[in-house]
Amino acid sequence: MTSENKISEYDVIVVGGGPAGSTSAFLLSKAGYEVLLVDKAKFPRKKLCGGLITEKTLNLIQDIFDFSLDELKNDNVIDYVSDSYQIYFENKQITKNHLEGKFHLIKRDVYDNYLLQTVKQKGVEVLENTKVTDVDFKNNIIKTEKDKEFRSDYIIAADGVNSVIKNKILMERNLKNNSYIVNNKAMTIETEVTKEKLPFDLDGPIIYFGVINWGYGWVFPKRDTAVIGLGGLVNQNKDLKEIFKEYLKLLQLDKYPLKVKGWPLPFGNYLDRPSYKNAFLIGDAANLVDPLTGEGLCYAHKSAQIVSQVIIENQKDTQMIPNLYNERINEEIINKLKKAKIYRSILWSSPKMLYRILVSFGAKYFHKRITNIIQGYSVF
Repeated sequence: MTSENKISEYDVIVVGGGPAGSTSAFLLSKAGYEVLLVDKAKFPRKKLCGGLITEKTLNLIQDIFDFSLDELKNDNVIDYVSDSYQIYFENKQITKNHLEGKFHLIKRDVYDNYLLQTVKQKGVEVLENTKVTDVDFKNNIIKTEKDKEFRSDYIIAADGVNSVIKNKILMERNLKNNSYIVNNKAMTIETEVTKEKLPFDLDGPIIYFGVINWGYGWVFPKRDTAVIGLGGLVNQNKDLKEIFKEYLKLLQLDKYPLKVKGWPLPFGNYLDRPSYKNAFLIGDAANLVDPLTGEGLCYAHKSAQIVSQVIIENQKDTQMIPNLYNERINEEIINKLKKAKIYRSILWSSPKMLYRILVSFGAKYFHKRITNIIQGYSVF
């Protein structure tokens, strides 16, 4: 609705229409809240991502949206399914293992748009091509580059790693240039090629260790293409473009003119206080990405589910909502990320020879344990 001063008002404003934003908008609208979702892009839009969906993520989205696996496959949201994976150290294969479950792979432009259209069907008002430029925490107002203002009881920031709202919260807390934030930033670089260009058969994901410091490379299959990428901590890698060129050479893909894209990734700088007054950070905006595997989709959906539940369940004591959200994020997500960060330090701070031994030993003798953790069947 619109007030006399022409500022449109809602119960909840969600900034960002990716998986985290769509999930929170869906759940809150389902509970009867009037929700506005704002995104700077027009959907479908290209999104840099390997696109691997783990079993824990698949179970979560099926539970939240009531999708069936067959439905996701029939609607071409699931682009490829694999029951195997390979691990390499540089150019040497360490192992090829089969899974008890499966890896499901998506294209993010299709996946994100599918979720957003589901949200629209739920009755959520969606503004695309609308970039949020500022937020007034005192009055719960967001401002856009089109000189429009919107007010709500709650603001949910799902606008990704470069979140405008997160950056303002970090400035309010004098954390913008904090070493913890800066030193745990990664950069990912990706390209996509048709499978015909690959000099090898590709029936499942391939992970390459030893090709970048404090990170890894990947080759993820899709139905007709493969996503080639690598990512690592920025402060441990001087020239990521040159590293990627060498990686393409290792894969014998350097002869092709490829369109390469890069994007920052939170990689161990998760925020243990992802709320500020009545604003809540979720997904990549809260830096909720596994600091070892780089997985973010599961935590995007999960954090969105948590913030929605906390808002819905605590309307009689709204002042407790920020603290309750922070507590649940720490208990259900960050505690897991902290454990992953310990393993990361052991693995990637080791001398190269020991690093190689750890990768080889783990891949050969603990592959079932590792894949169960990745899929969500067990924890660290």
